Amino acid sequence: MRRRLAAATTALALALGALACSRPESVPTYVVERRTFRHQVTAEGILKAANVTPLTVPPEVEGMVRLAWLAPDGSRVEAGDVVARFDPAPMRDRLVEGQQELATVSFQEQRTEVESRGKVAELETKLAVADLELGMAERFKKVDAAAFSRHEIIESGIDQKLASERKNHAVEAERRQYSLSRTELELLAIRQRQARLKIEQAKRGLEALEVRAPHSGLLSLRRDWRGEILQVGSEMWQGQQLAEIPDLRELEAEVFVLEADAGGLAVGKKATVVVEARPDVVYAATIKRVDTVAKPRQRGSPVQYFGVTLAFDQPLSGTEIKPGHRVRATLILEHRDEALVVPRQAVVEEQGGYRVYLRDGDRFVPREVSIGATSAGLVEVTAGLAEGDEVALKPPASRAPDGGRRRGDGLPSLVAGG
Repeated sequence: MRRRLAAATTALALALGALACSRPESVPTYVVERRTFRHQVTAEGILKAANVTPLTVPPEVEGMVRLAWLAPDGSRVEAGDVVARFDPAPMRDRLVEGQQELATVSFQEQRTEVESRGKVAELETKLAVADLELGMAERFKKVDAAAFSRHEIIESGIDQKLASERKNHAVEAERRQYSLSRTELELLAIRQRQARLKIEQAKRGLEALEVRAPHSGLLSLRRDWRGEILQVGSEMWQGQQLAEIPDLRELEAEVFVLEADAGGLAVGKKATVVVEARPDVVYAATIKRVDTVAKPRQRGSPVQYFGVTLAFDQPLSGTEIKPGHRVRATLILEHRDEALVVPRQAVVEEQGGYRVYLRDGDRFVPREVSIGATSAGLVEVTAGLAEGDEVALKPPASRAPDGGRRRGDGLPSLVAGG
């Protein structure tokens, strides 16, 4: 009896506890209302020119060159001003080398022509002698068996054949010598053209060792991955960028948004920008471009950012505003003048859908809802609720233990594409 009484007492206590937990008064609630819904994120970055003119090592400069002088970073330049000079020593060395090669090849060409003429003359003499010997052998050929012995007739035929072979050999040698001499002269002509080309390239390189500004503007020197600008003495190659001259008539802002805050980033969304040089002025802007892949801003950092380019609705004015100035932007990812919103923790995901727990008298009943835009703390409900409805801020304790996830865990994450 005592065991039965204890069991009954425990069951009664559990039932009373469950009843108390399921009472509406013990569950925090939220009254649905229409209000302005705004999802925005902040980001920092810098001003940059929408259009820039790059300055590179001139294409006429062959090989490696060393920077000898460079205009200061941020200096004002006019069209035609010299902004960089390179060390002329390597180009002068190439010019001297080309001139020496040309002189050497010209001497070799003259020597080859003289030697070729001598060899051809010698072969022509041998050919004339062979031709004379063949003529004599044919003229005095012994063929009469009555006048000459068999041995003399055979010997005469051998002498004629030998004279003919000597003539053929002399003709072939003369032909080969002509071909060899022509080939040698053609190779020397190629080397001459290469030497002349080296001389011309060196001369063009010497003339292009000064880089001039194509138009007026502020000079911005190139920076490496550590953010350091070029220094005098740096080794550079053809086509490598030295600096750039931005077009100050059209500036844009490049800002960086944390990957976790990038949900809803899209071209065309509105933004506001404050420039550090004019903290009292707020500029309206529009998202012009969003990077497709998040990247770290610092080498080795695990934090990822999306780069976002903002175009200003009106051109920036003021001489104090320049590329490189820091900016702080507010990106408006979602804006609704009137929307039904509930806190994120009031929405749970169950069986592939979303639901809230709506108060119905002294109990809560599940209600399927459709959600729209989300922010860090609020969710827009597009269907399933009406203004004035009262929803639970946490699932009632009477729910089945294997029910849906709590506090909005199934809501779209606030990342790009989420």
